[in-house]
Amino acid sequence: MVKKLKKLLATLLAGCMTLGLLAGCGGQANSAAASGSAPADASAEVQETKAPEEAPAAPEASTSAEEAASVVDEPAVGEGEITQHAKDIFGVEEAPEEISYPMETNESLTLVATFPDPLFASYPNGMADCQIYQVAEEKTGVHMEYQPLSTSASAEQFNVMIASGAYPDLIGWGLNYTTGDDAAVEEEIYYDLTDYIAEYAPNYFNILATDDELLDTAVTDGGHIVGFHAVRTEQSLGKAGLAIRTDELEKLGLDKPYTIEEFENTLAAFKDDGLKQPLVMLAPGAIQDNWLAAAFNVSAFCNSFPMSVAPTYVEDGKIKFGPLEEGFKEYITLIHDWYEKGYIHSDFVSLNSNWNSPDYANAITSGDAGIFYADQGNLGGYNDASEIPGFSVEATYDMHATKDSINHFAQYTKKSVGNGFKITTNCGNVELACRWGDWWYTDEGSLLANYGVEGVSFDYVDGKPVLNETVTDAPEGMRDALLIYASNDTICCVIDPTAVTSGYSDVDKAAPEIWNEGMDDTMVIPSTVTLSADENTRAANIYSDIETICLEAIAKFITGEKPLTEYDSFVESIQNAGIEDYLAIQQGAYDRAMAD
Repeated sequence: MVKKLKKLLATLLAGCMTLGLLAGCGGQANSAAASGSAPADASAEVQETKAPEEAPAAPEASTSAEEAASVVDEPAVGEGEITQHAKDIFGVEEAPEEISYPMETNESLTLVATFPDPLFASYPNGMADCQIYQVAEEKTGVHMEYQPLSTSASAEQFNVMIASGAYPDLIGWGLNYTTGDDAAVEEEIYYDLTDYIAEYAPNYFNILATDDELLDTAVTDGGHIVGFHAVRTEQSLGKAGLAIRTDELEKLGLDKPYTIEEFENTLAAFKDDGLKQPLVMLAPGAIQDNWLAAAFNVSAFCNSFPMSVAPTYVEDGKIKFGPLEEGFKEYITLIHDWYEKGYIHSDFVSLNSNWNSPDYANAITSGDAGIFYADQGNLGGYNDASEIPGFSVEATYDMHATKDSINHFAQYTKKSVGNGFKITTNCGNVELACRWGDWWYTDEGSLLANYGVEGVSFDYVDGKPVLNETVTDAPEGMRDALLIYASNDTICCVIDPTAVTSGYSDVDKAAPEIWNEGMDDTMVIPSTVTLSADENTRAANIYSDIETICLEAIAKFITGEKPLTEYDSFVESIQNAGIEDYLAIQQGAYDRAMAD
């Protein structure tokens, strides 16, 4: 069991590739690193470089651009007309000329990005040790000097780098400028790339210029395009939600619960059958558990800005804050009642602080848990790790008020841009940086970014690329393995939404349809709603106190340490902390985005 759990914990992050890691920003003074150059035969030199033992040396890339196009969903690149909206933004009538690769250059570029701490022992040079970037160097002709920052220290190191002005040509994934992209452009830390894309990046230009929905997600509130981004060209279903012990349901003669009443009956039956945690609640409690709160027509955390846990949402054009609404009080009252009945572990606040923690995984695989939150890609791992005969977990529905009710907080992943890299004002050759970035949007580049190298990280099955066991069963876990063998949504490219799921179990593949049953996203704040640099600063300052009040009070309401008779005083404390000003900032951003 211990060995299985270790393997499971290594794979817990294998679920959806989220857009959570945003690309960062750069600085002003020319750096010594940026001015360095690579030898003329840099691509040949990198082929001779040995990767660590865990990563096989990069073989000849056997998949041509034509072959890639036949197996990867064709993105809307170069198809259709350039929209008038795009012509207005870019100031041009047509795309720039196509680029011939590999390019002939003696110049090199530098890029800094985060790299997971657990991988540094095997990959001390970060991306430079990963074969896809070695292949990219061969294909583009551009030598890139990678400067990895460990995840645990990246924020502090990045801030020091910005303050000193000694930052590289490109700032990559996992690094964020404190006051936002627009502020970084205004402070001349990195470039507005709008004009450069229109001149030097035909593939990226065509993606944005033929799809206004994508273009609008790439343009900041200040009117800038500040990065080469990973691009989602189609909407996909949400990839996280509730899961349930289906072997227990079968044993007890129950169906998957759907309504509030059915959930309560199921939890009672699980408790009576000896499960120690019929409902695994995450600390600090209900403020994170949107899949339950939605039944009360309020949001607990959905799609918030600027803070990821801020329970803001939109209803009839008005931005609302969950804890201020009567539905939220009703929800907390129910969860408190479930706590009192023993459906939730008495020490959940400290026990389940992180759903990727050993305690959390053990609660599931040991058989203690009945209903719990899961990420797509984890379900099959739980089933494999448990030693309970017949053990089975599957996705289950979000909680609904009635059989016919619609929850309005569906977690669709819509057409959008995210991750990628920014070009700093230290970059001495912006044209070269743009042309290097644009290669990743070719069929060949996107295949490499999504799947890695054929025969190493993926194989063709029925004419389509499928991630193989090198990734799906990697000791590092699937998510970290994707950073080694592919890009895991970090580099700029056209995202193939089926790449990660190609290696999933059947139970994982089936989950999104279940999670989105009886759901729409009409109360989710659109991703096109963004705050200006000043708004970001003001909102963050206000919310820091509100967040503390909410997280502490909600956990206490659930456990009974704070009686629900004090809920009105809780609301008053939120109001005194400036919630109206906070909502006014968000409302202004929302109204502005809807008017465009």
